[in-house]
Amino acid sequence: MEVLLDRVAGLDVHQKTVVACVRTPGEGRTKRRSEVRTFATFEGQLRAFRDWLKEHGVTHVAMEATGVYWKPVGHVLDGKHRATTTRSGNPWLTSALVEAAWSAARTKGCYLGVRFWRIAKRRGQQRALIAIAHTILIICWHLINDETTFDELGTDYLAGHDKPERRRRLLISQLEKLGYNVTLTAAA
Repeated sequence: MEVLLDRVAGLDVHQKTVVACVRTPGEGRTKRRSEVRTFATFEGQLRAFRDWLKEHGVTHVAMEATGVYWKPVGHVLDGKHRATTTRSGNPWLTSALVEAAWSAARTKGCYLGVRFWRIAKRRGQQRALIAIAHTILIICWHLINDETTFDELGTDYLAGHDKPERRRRLLISQLEKLGYNVTLTAAA
């Protein structure tokens, strides 16, 4: 059974622009109306792009993109908003928390140090610093609010949250890249 959709859009996503073609029913049964517009990839323009699609009643979108340029467009179409900045806050507190985050990152055998390097590997050291500073602030709030003591989670805390099957595949592939043949047998 062939499915025909009335209101569709095709997107060509580039680094700085999104070219969109909307196809809607035209006059007669076989006629289709096409409208092509180009939008910048800034957030305000992407919202205007989303509103333009809604205005035309588009129900399905096909996207062509290279790299990761489709992600902001996908987030706007899904209605998601990703915050990319932090508010200013108290500069003295921020400075103290970032200094504490650096200390935690350099401390061996602590949860915050392990978490810092896991985040830094994916997102960079500056963002990892802010994330750890935020975690320290949350810890301080709980210590004061709940009148409790701090329990160090240890370096193995995050390892327990890993997916074991995924980790096994990763380690096998790393050993194979180093030139080893790997066969696994279950431990007794």
